Amino acid sequence: MRRGIYIASVAVSAALSLAPSAMGAAKPGWLTRSVLGATIGGSDTTLVSARVLPNGTTMLLYNDLDSVSGKTRIRIAQVQPNGRAVAPYFVSDTSGSASDPAITFDKTGNGAIVYSQKNVSNKGVIKLRRFSPKGVLNAVTTAVSSGLIDATQPSVGLDGYGVATVAWIEASTPASLITKRLDQAGAEIPLGPVSPARAATDYCRSDSTSCSHPLVFSKATGASTIVWLETLKDTLAPSIRTTQITQGDEVDLTPQKILTSTYDSGLQAKMTAAGAVQLVWLSLSGGNHQVVAARITTGGDAPASVPSLSNATTAVKSAPVLSVNASGAAVVTWVDGVGATPSKVTYSRLTSSGAKVVGSGQQVVSGNFSGSVTAAGLLSNSGSVSLFWRNLTTEIRYTTASSKDVYKPHGLYATLVVPTGLHDGTPVLATGADGTVSATWLYTAAGSQRRFITQVLRTSPKVSSVKFPAKLKSRQRNALIKFTSTKGGSALITIEGASRSVRFRKASTRAAVLSGSSTVRFNTKGLVKGIYRVTIVLVDAAGLSATKTTKLIVTH
Repeated sequence: MRRGIYIASVAVSAALSLAPSAMGAAKPGWLTRSVLGATIGGSDTTLVSARVLPNGTTMLLYNDLDSVSGKTRIRIAQVQPNGRAVAPYFVSDTSGSASDPAITFDKTGNGAIVYSQKNVSNKGVIKLRRFSPKGVLNAVTTAVSSGLIDATQPSVGLDGYGVATVAWIEASTPASLITKRLDQAGAEIPLGPVSPARAATDYCRSDSTSCSHPLVFSKATGASTIVWLETLKDTLAPSIRTTQITQGDEVDLTPQKILTSTYDSGLQAKMTAAGAVQLVWLSLSGGNHQVVAARITTGGDAPASVPSLSNATTAVKSAPVLSVNASGAAVVTWVDGVGATPSKVTYSRLTSSGAKVVGSGQQVVSGNFSGSVTAAGLLSNSGSVSLFWRNLTTEIRYTTASSKDVYKPHGLYATLVVPTGLHDGTPVLATGADGTVSATWLYTAAGSQRRFITQVLRTSPKVSSVKFPAKLKSRQRNALIKFTSTKGGSALITIEGASRSVRFRKASTRAAVLSGSSTVRFNTKGLVKGIYRVTIVLVDAAGLSATKTTKLIVTH
């Protein structure tokens, strides 16, 4: 038998264990204790976005009236995986009221926030502020627009080089769509080519149109896709348009029109991991709203067709909510009904190429006589769908549909709400790379103060694919162990003799690891011939843990 070390039995045992935490024994499931209190309040509180950071923390972006300065300010709040709420902090200053915040992340977790803030002349100035993967704000705030013309509705994208592409609307006559690209230091990167008829950064076609609601999606390669609404002044009929900024900073000055029936409202878009952009919106046909979808290719080309996802014989009662998973597949969720009473939570699936999955329009009856009002769905990488909705009695309900569209029937949903009050917000859903799911909504407590509730679905981590070096010398002090984990956290690696015949003192090594593949150097001092047991215990930020044990044989 050759000298060395090898895996005699892979995954001899793999079990989940509960680790102690500050709250006692942590358990998988929904955690409902992160009600953000008196620091958030006011009738104008608006939740803009919820994202799960790489460390599993839910980051909330919202605007609220600052009672001290009397200004509306942009704020961030964080809810940690263990349900603990971090005190909110400000993004904007008190020089003027701020509005229209938008947020983006790159693939490494770095992000940027843009917003419009009034100056002394009461003109909106577009400002940009970057933050780290842990949500720590950069001290520098960059003014993107001049402040000479009122600027609103900003959007931002980050590419793989740290370049921020910002688009916004300026209140000229008619309203214009302006774009700038900024490097990490905040310096402008010139766009070209320059059209003789207009600046290269103005995408509105002519004086006969007015633009609004721009959305920017930047790819890691450096290219960006921009989507916006364009309205003809004479007909007031809006259409959806798109253009592309190439990797070489060249601008396509001939925007493409997205084929659409009568656009009404609710435009929403998300970029897939491959760089395509999925759109959904509400159209108006025959007096009824319909949910329509379209996908812009990775090269920025408009689709040849735009499928209708909803049933033409029923009426859509709420704005559609879009969710895209890592493969590019999507789920669109809305409330559908007949007549004046909303009745059914409905979702439709799209393939990784954006095509409608025939027959996927599964209807989930909310199980409440008052009906449903708003709904949201979250598509996991495995294909299952988490569904949340609010009914007329202001309860938030929840259920799960499998990848085969098998969902819990009528009456077997969960009511997530614990605090008493008027739960009047549509749930905003977010998921992280480690599988963390969060749902956040607004509710009105006693005294008419509005607050947030964030539910965090905690799942146990998993450890797999344990690999060791092919050979290990008897006097070697340490060796490398490789393994894969679904979550990051603290890993405790222990090696000990598996039988009494092996006289080896138990040795342990602790290391911080991230989700995905990890390589850790662990203690093997004094290793001799025999059978050993190596145990990996991984504890995540929520206090949940996984144990993986593998048996090893060392020969000399």
